[in-house]
Amino acid sequence: MSSEGRPGRLGLLVALAAGGLAAGTLAAAGFVPPALLSVVATGSLAVGAARPARRPVSLGGLALGLGVVLAGLLGASALPLLVATGAGALAYDAADRAATLRAGSRPTTDTRDAEATGSLLALVVVLVAGGGAYLATLAVGEGSPLAVFALLAGGVVLTLAVGRPDAA
Repeated sequence: MSSEGRPGRLGLLVALAAGGLAAGTLAAAGFVPPALLSVVATGSLAVGAARPARRPVSLGGLALGLGVVLAGLLGASALPLLVATGAGALAYDAADRAATLRAGSRPTTDTRDAEATGSLLALVVVLVAGGGAYLATLAVGEGSPLAVFALLAGGVVLTLAVGRPDAA
């Protein structure tokens, strides 16, 4: 079996791994319903990336965000929320890129380099934004972990949106 071609395949794998990290983080923190929502969301991302179809990707991204908000409302601390938010943003971005590449490329096109570069850049954005949000949490001390989620999610979404060629 040749590994050439199959546009979006690497992005699909990254989306599955990152979505699994989000779900696993919430489950390990003891928040099972949000973790289950994240599992369903990751499945939606995978379906959208594989078809390609934007609606399942968008719904999966929204569901990942809702899972983090639900965990925050149930009392999750800032660190699991940050990890789940960052992993969810990475999963959504990878699935969205995979769907875009599958829709716009021939089945034999090798897009692994573009997918790897995009995923690495998204990971850097998530790590920098997450680190900044975590440092802000440490500096402020008491406060709502959902505020940290909002800061990180907003920063990641804006940064990734600015980096998109179709963002204009």
